Amino acid sequence: MGCNVKEKPPRGRKHRHSSALTAGKLTVPDPNPNPPNPSPNSFPNPNPSPNPNSFDESGWGYCTEEQLEELLLKNLDYVYKEALARLISLNYDENLALRALLSNGHCYGSMDVLSNVLHNAIAFLNSSSGEDSSASAAVAFSDLRHLQEYSLAGMVCLLQQVRPHLSRGDAMWCLLMSELHVGRATTIEIPSPAAPPPCKMHADSKLISRRKVVPRSKAAAVAAETEESDIVAMVMESLENMSIREEEEEEEEEEKPEDQKREMILDLVKQIRELENQVNERKEWAQQKAVQAAKKLSNDLTELKVLRMEREENQRVKKGKQALEDSTMKRLAEMEGALKKASGQVDRANALVHRLEAENAEIRAEMEACKLSAAESAATCLEVAKRERRCLKRLIAWEKQRERLQGEVAVEREGIARLQRQLEEVFVAQKEAEVKWRQETKAKERAITLVEEERRAKEAADASIKREHETLRRKNEIDFQRHKDDIHRLEEEIFRLRASAGPTQPPTPCPNTLSTGDSEISKSAKETNIKLGQGFNKPKDPSQMVNRNRECVLCMKDEVSVVFLPCAHQVVCTSCNEDHERRAKTTCPCCNAHIEERIHVYGATS
Repeated sequence: MGCNVKEKPPRGRKHRHSSALTAGKLTVPDPNPNPPNPSPNSFPNPNPSPNPNSFDESGWGYCTEEQLEELLLKNLDYVYKEALARLISLNYDENLALRALLSNGHCYGSMDVLSNVLHNAIAFLNSSSGEDSSASAAVAFSDLRHLQEYSLAGMVCLLQQVRPHLSRGDAMWCLLMSELHVGRATTIEIPSPAAPPPCKMHADSKLISRRKVVPRSKAAAVAAETEESDIVAMVMESLENMSIREEEEEEEEEEKPEDQKREMILDLVKQIRELENQVNERKEWAQQKAVQAAKKLSNDLTELKVLRMEREENQRVKKGKQALEDSTMKRLAEMEGALKKASGQVDRANALVHRLEAENAEIRAEMEACKLSAAESAATCLEVAKRERRCLKRLIAWEKQRERLQGEVAVEREGIARLQRQLEEVFVAQKEAEVKWRQETKAKERAITLVEEERRAKEAADASIKREHETLRRKNEIDFQRHKDDIHRLEEEIFRLRASAGPTQPPTPCPNTLSTGDSEISKSAKETNIKLGQGFNKPKDPSQMVNRNRECVLCMKDEVSVVFLPCAHQVVCTSCNEDHERRAKTTCPCCNAHIEERIHVYGATS
């Protein structure tokens, strides 16, 4: 229907404006009554019955907008009730049929109103027949009255959009004449009202002088303001009619993009311009009406002057024409009654003017508020457009950053995959290393076991060697002591032999002789000792090597020739000692004592 208004004004204000408009129309005097004539033949009833055809050729001059609206609502009520009855006759549940009417029972289409309503409701029922009735779409209207008001407002708004020069009352009259068919209503022409003829009245000058007559300029201004207020009220009603389905529009507008909002704003601006054109046209029409009212007022003043003159003439001829006194008094009484009625209408018109001025001021304030709201909406739209551009820029920057981050993520993923492969290789190498470590551990344990066995064997061998060495040492000491005793015994024997051989020799031998003898004796003793040593050291088996007690404990071949201090062990040969010292070994291989000094010993064989 072209309804793009977000804020829905209260419906009470609509009725207030329409009531003010109808009050203004009710108090406007009849532009074409039968004027009274001064003669008896020309004085009709002071309360003439108006002719509708001469009053307003449009046909709804004696019906207010509220009455037209009530007639149309009654017609729509009959249509919807008839549609509900027909749906029930088609074996539909009453609640389901009512829900279908409230949800999709609009009266728009190419057929008549009743057929359109039935067609749309049956289409809704067929579309929701496969679904549960409780899970169907939400009901758009609370009751049939709400639906009827919305349908009427939509048809009036559509008709005014097709024919912008129509007022709301004209649009409703066209709908009433076309039996609520919008297509036929657009073809109905509204003829312009005819200009009213001048009115002639005669009354007492005193009664007329007591009445407050509105000046021509003020009457024109009042008429213009009244028409302007009518136009403003019509615009407000159009906006209110366009905002009936606010809830549905709000739900749809949340999904609309910014382009649709701009189109809506452009449509509103276009509608505002069209309404301004209508306001200008209404102002021109109001000015014409004001001119007509001014002409009528001047005619009324002329008639009042004529009445004054006639009253004066009647007073002059009163004494001479007693026969005409009764008729003149009767006519004066009638004129006084007419003047009283006219003065009452003038008072009511003045009160209405004041009230319309107040309402016009209120409507102007509302128009200013609407203009401010439109300006705020335009500013909001500009701000939204700027914010949208900023968001687009940020979105482009975020897209670039996302692409860059995706590239970095791809590189990091490749790095992670490479690291995972390296980690797998490390795990494999670790497993292999663990296997090798276990093998090495087992080999080490076996080697430690072998070393421990060898150490125990070596300790046992060292212990046996020590025992043998100790035995040999004791034996050597015993042999040495025995040889020493032999030497001592032989020396004593030599001295004894010398002593026994002393008498046969010269008593005083020379010292050289003695020394020579002593040297010979010592030489013979040494030879004896050497022989004894050779006999002692000589093995019984000449094919054998050096004595086993003198063998090196390391190579088991050569004779020992080095003594370790302070343990005094002589257990290695010269070559093994050099090798032992070259390897930076500082412990004795026999007792593991620290070696402080190495002494080379040369035996008898050296």
